[in-house]
Amino acid sequence: MMETVLHVSSETEDNISQKQINAVHRITALWALSEAGLGGVLHAFRIPFTGLFIGGSAVLLITLLATFKPQKGAIIRATILVMIVKGLVSPHTPLMSYAAVFLQGVLGELLFGLIPSKRVAGFVLAVTALLLSALQKFLVTTLVFGMNVWHSIDLFGNYVISQFFLDSKTSVTLPISYSLIGVYTFIHLIAGVIVGLKGPGLARRIYDYSQNPDNLFILPVGNDAALPDKKSRRRKIIKKLSGYLLFFIAGAIMVLSYIFPVFDQSQGAAALIMVVRSVMIMTIWYFLLGPFLLKRLRSFLAQKETAYSADVESIMTLLPVFRSLVKGSWQESAGENRYRRFNRFIFLLIARVLTVH
Repeated sequence: MMETVLHVSSETEDNISQKQINAVHRITALWALSEAGLGGVLHAFRIPFTGLFIGGSAVLLITLLATFKPQKGAIIRATILVMIVKGLVSPHTPLMSYAAVFLQGVLGELLFGLIPSKRVAGFVLAVTALLLSALQKFLVTTLVFGMNVWHSIDLFGNYVISQFFLDSKTSVTLPISYSLIGVYTFIHLIAGVIVGLKGPGLARRIYDYSQNPDNLFILPVGNDAALPDKKSRRRKIIKKLSGYLLFFIAGAIMVLSYIFPVFDQSQGAAALIMVVRSVMIMTIWYFLLGPFLLKRLRSFLAQKETAYSADVESIMTLLPVFRSLVKGSWQESAGENRYRRFNRFIFLLIARVLTVH
């Protein structure tokens, strides 16, 4: 009798362990899909703030990983798998994108390893990760263009604003650059707080839902995974234009410094230096340092890909199915207002990922 009880107990533990392994595998695959192409998909469905959405999704999925498999090293392993799949699906992914994923994974591994409460760890992770995302953009801009970029934004912005005043002697000295930094950082902070407060609870709801065998989801036959890419192309165009904006501002200051006395010629010279500096740094980065570091990273990931070949192949097989789930979950969440629809969409998508058969 005792042997029978032990045998049944052992089978139950094996089943639970296998369920955990499958769940972790699917969460990792969804994270890889999010990083490799979900931004374009969400933009095609006209979901605003896709960058914040993807960052928040990564935090939620890391929290889920900690919920399903709290063993040490599980999050780092999932992070490496995500980076491998990201490189396979999007070969031209820039180095900074890999760095962002790796940083999120390291933060998740550290915080969930050090903080006993998953709610507290999830909150700290959300706020820290999204604030670092904002800081990364300002840091890169400053490193490339120098501190003079913020002064140039103030000069040009105040000049444009002054043109709306009839009195040409009116002097406008608004801290435009710091205002932009403050607003951008505040938006990321608010997003981090919201994800940090809602994320752990949502992760727990999804976990409980996925443990109920009655909640199995059968993928409809003929579900088309094709997604529109028109908006994705438009997004790329907008991104390119925004990248040239700082060069436009610098060029405008150089021209205006020789036309209007409100601009000192030293400001035009500073703008010229800023352009030369940025071109030199970007040339070194894109043609020398960047390719070297990217090659080393790809070599490292290739070695890991060999070790994790079965996992990588399985994740690549799941991606088309998950794309269908994205489309179906978004369509089914229609009818709710925007905030409720986001919550409904996220819950449906991750719950179906964990229960689809």
